Amino acid sequence: MIHLKSYQEKAVRSLVEGATELLQESKRRLPLLLKAPTGSGKTVVMAAFLDRFTRSIETDDTVRQKRYAFLWIAPMKLHEQSYKRLKGFYAEIRSLRPVQFDDVASGAMKANEILFVNWESINSEDNVLWRVNEQGRTIPDLVRRTKASGVEVIVVIDEYHLFAHNGTRSEVVLKALDARLEIAVTATPPQDFIGRTTNVGRMVKMTANEVIKAGMIKKGVRLNPDLDPAQQDGQTLDTVLLRTALARRKALQGEYSALGVNINPLLLIQLPNDSKSLNDEDRKKKDLVLQELENLSYTTANKRLAVWLSDGKDKINLEGLEEATSGVEVLLFKQAIAQGWDCPRAAVLLIYRELKQEQFSVQTVGRILRMPEQHHYERDELNYGYVYTNLSQSMIRIVAEDADYFSEHRAVRRAAYEDVMLELTADHVNTRLERNRLGAKYYRALEMAAQSYFGFVKDFTDAPAGSDATESPFVRNIRALQTQMIRTDVENIEVSVAANVEFDADEAYSKGGVEVDALHKVRFARMTPELEQAFWRFCGEQCGSYAKAESIPVMAADVKRLLLRYCNVDDAAAMKIVLEANNSLHFTELLAQSLEQHAKLQEEAALKRQQRVEEWKWNVPKERFYNSSVYAAQEGITQHILDPFYEAQDASRPERDFVRFLEEQSQYVAWWYKNGDSGREHFSVSYADTNGVLRLFFADFIVMLKSGCLCVFDTKTRDSDALAPAKHNALLDWATKRTSEGTITIGSVILPHGNGEIPVWKYSATSIANTSDTSTWRTLIFSGL
Repeated sequence: MIHLKSYQEKAVRSLVEGATELLQESKRRLPLLLKAPTGSGKTVVMAAFLDRFTRSIETDDTVRQKRYAFLWIAPMKLHEQSYKRLKGFYAEIRSLRPVQFDDVASGAMKANEILFVNWESINSEDNVLWRVNEQGRTIPDLVRRTKASGVEVIVVIDEYHLFAHNGTRSEVVLKALDARLEIAVTATPPQDFIGRTTNVGRMVKMTANEVIKAGMIKKGVRLNPDLDPAQQDGQTLDTVLLRTALARRKALQGEYSALGVNINPLLLIQLPNDSKSLNDEDRKKKDLVLQELENLSYTTANKRLAVWLSDGKDKINLEGLEEATSGVEVLLFKQAIAQGWDCPRAAVLLIYRELKQEQFSVQTVGRILRMPEQHHYERDELNYGYVYTNLSQSMIRIVAEDADYFSEHRAVRRAAYEDVMLELTADHVNTRLERNRLGAKYYRALEMAAQSYFGFVKDFTDAPAGSDATESPFVRNIRALQTQMIRTDVENIEVSVAANVEFDADEAYSKGGVEVDALHKVRFARMTPELEQAFWRFCGEQCGSYAKAESIPVMAADVKRLLLRYCNVDDAAAMKIVLEANNSLHFTELLAQSLEQHAKLQEEAALKRQQRVEEWKWNVPKERFYNSSVYAAQEGITQHILDPFYEAQDASRPERDFVRFLEEQSQYVAWWYKNGDSGREHFSVSYADTNGVLRLFFADFIVMLKSGCLCVFDTKTRDSDALAPAKHNALLDWATKRTSEGTITIGSVILPHGNGEIPVWKYSATSIANTSDTSTWRTLIFSGL
């Protein structure tokens, strides 16, 4: 069963809608584009799309043709990877059948089959799968026979940007195939294909921000951090880069250990591509790197080093390399693994350029973007990837696919700060959960998810305005299911099995199995014990990262309880409703949302139970990296303690106005700092929200006055934040305590007043109940502080 994140679910629905609309037209070769950034799970999305699409067209009368086969084209060996993954996806639901060329070469593709083909096998007229032969064992012949059998063909082109680079040949192939739809999957679609989708096709986007927010990939990439000329001490730059990258990997390992997470981060070292054009100096690079690694006790013999080079003989210690706890700490590779390789523990990338190369594209950055456990960590260092390279930044050309991830803006703390060194006491709320299993709170999470996803109501008071007051909640909830095309009259859940099949044992063994056609399959209704087993397997597939042994019984019981409570159906009927093929897709999404809700309830409960705040000493960071797609440098800013000042492109009007106000107060302001909004590297104080749950408050501005007074402010507008009073009062308590210890400190939410170009700012020296009544607030005048 395919489990989708919310952004993936949205993309699948859009793809189904787009494909269905396009197929209502009579034209051929209509383009459908899935723009999917690195780490977004494009293969999972496409698998779910194809499954849902083939099911939906069976009942959609607007679609002209209801029988489709799919030709999946991918570069290099990605077709094998995709074939294996989709074969696993469809093993249980069996809505589609992944096949390889030898499975169908002499006949035709059947409806709902997906044939996986390597682009390099058809990119030339002389290639075996394209060259005309007497047996008709070519892709064009296979497609013609498939169409003649009444099955239409849809082409899926994975990593389309690589396919499109072949120019005329790509068009020759697509024209010969003459598919109903051409579905392109890529992170960097060429402009001509985007133009086609604008004119006659459809485009579906998954954005990098969606993927980052879901915790699937890292927040960004930091380029050459901690690279200091003072470390050179007679060493070559290549050696300094290597040692710095190794130190970063070790530091990340320490961060994981501090969290109690058993992950061994991996450093990737990419050597120059081993083409025949390399000169002797480039050829020596590998030997020099290996020697330096050996000097530092990284060798293939002690299995701290793995080697994956493209010449075949140099492939050492690769078994289990992708495992989170693998003992391999460094992988030395060339271009061979840049496309398609997946190792979520990879965290640091060191790239050595070829000596003759004036520029290069950082195309392998995707290998270090994935989060190993598909969520972000409390220690923000673990939420970034790290790239080291021996090219100056002016020579680096970052490909469009990777541009969103690079934190290439770097700001450095000014020397003036060294005279102060605030050492502020900051808070951190420990939100780590000790138990990773579903428990007593899960039913409430499931109930909340069902109310949101299905629109379930407990009684008439929950029903929307205008509902029939005489209608029972049971009837209303059943109708809510039926509105989403969920069958509630399921009498049997059937299983298809082979029957009356004769075969030769030797032939079956040589072919690796026996293919059973529809005439030799019979369907049996699952009995109650079998239903229970199937239902438990379904729940086990939906448990995500929760411990299955403890969580499956809880989920299974609570789903039955939910349907009994809201729809008045017994256990047997509940299992049949959930397991029905089309229904199960909806319940998969429901359970995914219930797990997200459960995590929130679990966190809130843990926070209430622990009520534990950790304190540590915080200083303005020595350096800070800013994502260039989110932040922009602001000229003329002289008082910000990090130089230069990078401002968020979506900064609020009050934040921008207060920056201008601070800069105009330079006779009183020694320096100021724009704080971040999450992560341990930024200043925060704890407060309790309306439910009594401890949260962290990251105030916007830290301002050091020349008088020695420290001000911590957070910009708001009237009634813009319901939690503003709680945040203000916590900040006020923190400032009052610091003042009592001998350092004058002001902490407050501040509001703009007036309609002038630069407003007057108000702050409160006392606790507040709201931000609408400011009659007792003071005007912010730095000369008096």
